[in-house]
Amino acid sequence: MQQRVTEQEQAGATIFDQICSNQFHDLTPYQTLYGSERAAMFQDFLAQLVGSENIDCRERRTHDQEHQNSEIFDARTEIEHDKDYLEIHNALLAKEIPPKDKLLRMFGPFSDSADKVLTEYTESDKARKCLNPSASHIHRVAAVVHQLRLDNEHVQFYATVGLLHDSVEDLLKSAGDENKNRYGLENYSRFLQDFIPVDFHTQVLRLTNHYGLILKSAKDAIVKADVSYSIDTVRSALNNLQLTADSELKPFFEHLYVLLDELALEYADQGNAPDERFSDDELGWRCYKQYYIPHLANASHKANDYRPFEVKAVDLSDNAMGRGALELEKRIRNMEKIQSWIDHGRAVHPDWPPLLKRLDELQNQVLADAEAKVINKIMQSTAVSDFLASAVRTVKELEMVLFLPQ
Repeated sequence: MQQRVTEQEQAGATIFDQICSNQFHDLTPYQTLYGSERAAMFQDFLAQLVGSENIDCRERRTHDQEHQNSEIFDARTEIEHDKDYLEIHNALLAKEIPPKDKLLRMFGPFSDSADKVLTEYTESDKARKCLNPSASHIHRVAAVVHQLRLDNEHVQFYATVGLLHDSVEDLLKSAGDENKNRYGLENYSRFLQDFIPVDFHTQVLRLTNHYGLILKSAKDAIVKADVSYSIDTVRSALNNLQLTADSELKPFFEHLYVLLDELALEYADQGNAPDERFSDDELGWRCYKQYYIPHLANASHKANDYRPFEVKAVDLSDNAMGRGALELEKRIRNMEKIQSWIDHGRAVHPDWPPLLKRLDELQNQVLADAEAKVINKIMQSTAVSDFLASAVRTVKELEMVLFLPQ
């Protein structure tokens, strides 16, 4: 059942529509929110800002607000009433290792692997931006996958895929072998052998963002060397890392070199001026949308196995739940990642109903979140000019989410 929209909320939504269409005709919503005396001033101010920010007011994405699919959200809600889930989850949040026998229901024959990974996460004290243990995230993803009954016959298998989806990225550098020696990029294959059962390699490695893993090591090397972060220092760090890195990682290094060359050409076209957009975040984002997500979508389509792509949907949806702990720029990047997953998922033209449901659900979720973020700024009653300026610039940053591709 839809909640009743107030007059103020409707006014905020109408102003949001005016910003996105660059059509400023109706003064009524401004009068509703800011009063008659200031209405025209604020409308003119917004029209000026939209023009100066060069917002590409192309066709908007749409979402069905009345008939929204919410299976992932519903599954996440349902598990909160499962005492077995809560017992494990509360232990992980308290930085305790849950009893092994409690894992059997969700992970079945793969409980030993689940126990080993959860133990490593807990003992290494991995934490997320919200400060909660990282083990709570991978456990919740696994539980939602289990609740969704992804492939009833193999639901415990896919729940384990959900649990292991971040393991390589999170544990490769911190986990130690039987002699307490950390694995790192040079012992990548041995880490897989020790932590990821061979039956899970295809699914888990598809879900692993190897580019982010390598770039994190490169950034650590740059920080240690006390030099600035640039295309040249990243390339130099990659050269040094590749000397000892596991040969299985070679294709990812090659893609990174290609991307650095592309960026160097882009910046050269701008007159060799230092480009403020080049950062570890920007480089990681380019890898994500050019290589990681397209490969995940295409590999899933080629194998006619969309389950790993569905697991990624659960992961992204769970990440979105914790967006409030992130600064604005990273919250926007999180929404862009969801949109990238949706766009590449649709690009392979899947006709499989379960995946189509996930695509629709995340599209509705990310659009609603993006719109709410802007409308909330529009509806502020103090520092109105500041919030309106921020609203316009947020629309600019969210162009990928709010508008259809050109």
